Amino acid sequence: MLREESLRVGALLIFDEVMTGYRVGLKGAQGLYGIDPDLTCYGKVIGGGFPVAAVGGKARIMDHLAPLGQVYQV
Repeated sequence: MLREESLRVGALLIFDEVMTGYRVGLKGAQGLYGIDPDLTCYGKVIGGGFPVAAVGGKARIMDHLAPLGQVYQV
C-alpha cells in the first residue's frame, strides 16, 4: 500500500531504519514487509557503538544527491 500510494502521487518512499535496520532481520523492516523504498536511512547499529549514520537508495535518486567522484557526502 505504501509503495503504490507513493507511486500514485509521485512521492519518494523513504524508510527510517535507524531503529529497525538489522534488528528485525538482515533487510530491516523493508525486507520484513516486502516493500522497496527509494531511500533508506540507517544509524546506530551500523556503527557498532560509534555515532554513525548512512543513507542509501536507488541509483536514480542517489545520482542527484552525490557529487561526482568516489565519495558520497550528503
